[in-house]
Amino acid sequence: MIAACALWLFTGCSDNDAPDYPVYMQPSSITSSNEGGSTQTFEYDDYGRIVRWTEYFDDNDRVSARYSYPDANTIVAESEVTGGDIRMYKETIVLDKGRAASSEGTFICRQEGNDGFRTTARKTYRLSFDYDWAGHLTVVKHSEVTGIGDDMPDNAWDNAWEWENYLIWDNGNLVEFQDKQGRPEVYSTTKYKYVASATDYPLIMPASVINCYHHIPLLMKGVFGTNSTGLLSEATEYDRDGNVTMSNAYDYRIEDGRIAGYTHTPSYATAASYSVAWTDGAGETPR
Repeated sequence: MIAACALWLFTGCSDNDAPDYPVYMQPSSITSSNEGGSTQTFEYDDYGRIVRWTEYFDDNDRVSARYSYPDANTIVAESEVTGGDIRMYKETIVLDKGRAASSEGTFICRQEGNDGFRTTARKTYRLSFDYDWAGHLTVVKHSEVTGIGDDMPDNAWDNAWEWENYLIWDNGNLVEFQDKQGRPEVYSTTKYKYVASATDYPLIMPASVINCYHHIPLLMKGVFGTNSTGLLSEATEYDRDGNVTMSNAYDYRIEDGRIAGYTHTPSYATAASYSVAWTDGAGETPR
């Protein structure tokens, strides 16, 4: 999985205010039998909205997320990332006509030391999103301050750490992501290539274009705009001097117009093959 940063009780809408979401085939699991591969699981509510997502790399490294929908224009995501340390996120995403417009979240990092786990970071962040005429995400604006709630200084947002990342599209596909990583200038660039064939649901997402792991299922569902029309075949990351720092290649097995399996070959490890199971998208009854 392309590098990215990145858990809730589900509370859905009542029958009276529930939006009429379409229900269609969506992934229920993506699994690999290869050492070093991962296992993803997806759960949905009766409106086809993602409510739980997990990705396990091994017994110690995992991502788990839960999503709730307090109203038709809000998604609340909570996630926990473990592996060496524990990173916890809670983010409220505001939608405009079903598409993310802005969000605010908190981040807590806990590291294990000789005397047990201790909190090493508490931050609050804000994101806002710009789109082009075709609905493609083009700019992610980041703003971050130290502290959460009463821990934050009164003038924290006046002195926030701010930067923007940029996405470049061509012929319906994301072809370049420019990541400043909090700096004044672009620090790394990822370029993408595609195969001509397309499927009815994307599985390989450029996770680093937003902020956290829990954004991945929402990217799949189009919460952050229109997805690429082609199947991603290669993602290559370059440093600010133009040197390749990492690459990922993908080959697919397509059945009935849908991805039945794929192979991921990263530059830093051996290839892993994955199989995909699908569901009609219906899951828990909202409550």
